[in-house]
Amino acid sequence: MNICIDVDMHVLHIVPNFLNPVGGEEIFVRGLTYHLQRKYGAIQSIITQSNTRQKDIFENSGITIISLPVWRVGNYKILSGLATVLVNNRYDVINVHGYGDYAGDIICLLKKLGRLGNTRLILTIHGIYGLKSGYLASDSSVMFPSIGRRIRSFFHHFFYDYTLGKLEVNTFDKVIVQSEDDRKYLLKNGLNESKIVKIPIAINEIFFKYTPAIPRSDRHHILYAGRIDPFKGLDVLAKAIKELKSMGIPLKCIIAGKDCGYGSQLQGLLDKLDIVKEVEIRDYLSQEDLTELYSHALVTVLPSLSEGFSLALVESIATGTPFIATPVGATPELVELTKAGILVPFGQPKILAETILHVIRDESLWSNMSKNGQKTLSNFSYENVVEKHYQVYLELTK
Repeated sequence: MNICIDVDMHVLHIVPNFLNPVGGEEIFVRGLTYHLQRKYGAIQSIITQSNTRQKDIFENSGITIISLPVWRVGNYKILSGLATVLVNNRYDVINVHGYGDYAGDIICLLKKLGRLGNTRLILTIHGIYGLKSGYLASDSSVMFPSIGRRIRSFFHHFFYDYTLGKLEVNTFDKVIVQSEDDRKYLLKNGLNESKIVKIPIAINEIFFKYTPAIPRSDRHHILYAGRIDPFKGLDVLAKAIKELKSMGIPLKCIIAGKDCGYGSQLQGLLDKLDIVKEVEIRDYLSQEDLTELYSHALVTVLPSLSEGFSLALVESIATGTPFIATPVGATPELVELTKAGILVPFGQPKILAETILHVIRDESLWSNMSKNGQKTLSNFSYENVVEKHYQVYLELTK
């Protein structure tokens, strides 16, 4: 596709943890901004949270980064001075990454007050667990971590999603989703379908180097890669490892990711289940180190309660590693597209353990899943994904 390049267009991205990535959202935005700069020479700025209590402005590879101090009200993070930056600077496009954050809320308010002029607004959804869980909280057949969490989800949905959240998403000119699941819940909450654009996630070029995949005989562990938090189903994974150990199959499991408040509880569970020797927890890793873990894993497991479009699963198939995951977010679509994964139900460690065993013992199945995944990698290249984002920017500003 031939795209007319607008050399004067200035795009602002707002993303919470750009300086210290904690998950796939921030890693993806880093790649997106880099490739927009490299491919189109786009003028870009980034607003993110500061590591200190001071505002800071600096340049990084031609991109202006504005880091603002954060004030917390419960779990709500307020970027101090954000409104002033937005009102006092001219941007052609503001791309907010993440639903339900302060940035989206304040932009909605400023737009309604007429303080953003002709700036076009884009909201990129990187998973909407809060919105989904609000709808699901009233369904008794859906599992929740606790009754308290179910009640909080229901009332959060009633007081936020039906009010400010609904107003927020409809204030944006376009809403980029990464899965049909996200589309479904946004439509259910009143978003105009004409505003929705579906664009998949992309992975770092380093993962495209792992073709052909490392042979199955040189792989020795189960892998989970992602945030260590209560909604990732790590308790289920731990119990599945215990099930395998009870069967006389003490497989090594590596859990790699940033601790988001669940690490000590997870460690306590490993002690209780007597699987400390079987499970190794590693902190956040570089992309290079992560590729080594993926490429030597027998299978990647993601038993989450919620996901957007899992970067970890795409990275896994890039290295020829099949995956097992729960049917959340874009995961069912990824299974259908790649034929490289198997879905398992929520909160069923025995079924998860049996599925892990099935995948790693059936050499033909493992080999087919490994090859299938790598055939679909072009769908997740920044070359394709960045072009789609830039096209959205151009259509809004022409």
